[in-house]
Amino acid sequence: MALSKETLALLGLAEDATEEEISAKVAELNGAKIKAEGDRDKFKSSFDKTSSELATLKREKMTDEEKKTAELKELQDRYEEAQKQLKLNETEKQYMGVGMDAESAKKMAQAVIEGNLIEQGLIMKAYTEEVAKKAKADALKNQPNPNLGDPNNVDNAKYTRENFKKGLISMEEMNKLQQDNPDLYKKIIS
Repeated sequence: MALSKETLALLGLAEDATEEEISAKVAELNGAKIKAEGDRDKFKSSFDKTSSELATLKREKMTDEEKKTAELKELQDRYEEAQKQLKLNETEKQYMGVGMDAESAKKMAQAVIEGNLIEQGLIMKAYTEEVAKKAKADALKNQPNPNLGDPNNVDNAKYTRENFKKGLISMEEMNKLQQDNPDLYKKIIS
């Protein structure tokens, strides 16, 4: 193990330390680390136990009025959280109703509930860009083939047996193809 001078110095070893000395020092440090982690876990367990006992004692020493007040506060907090979750769900549902995907609707609802206008703007911008992209793709997909009227310039890639079997070619298109390009029509039908 070739260690730098600085690392050897940090380990408390001489510059000419042997592999065995380095390994022994690393093992010693690992042992110290494991012991420290064990001590930490014991202290944490003890602290958690003491904290729990203290909370129990506090509850026992509370007067009936204080207990009722604490219970009322807890119920009020739970009610407010339920109201917030209900409003979040309703808002999310509204955004999904206008076409947003579930993830975007959830983020948007959270931003609305929190009043985060910047986040709302970013989400809305991404959503409108996606809608525009889809609309453009649909418009291009639904445009008629401009070459259909010219029998010498028909887009033959669309006219295949597979597309005909899948119903991607209408009967009108097939009738027009039969008139304009009988050879291709026979090839598809046969």
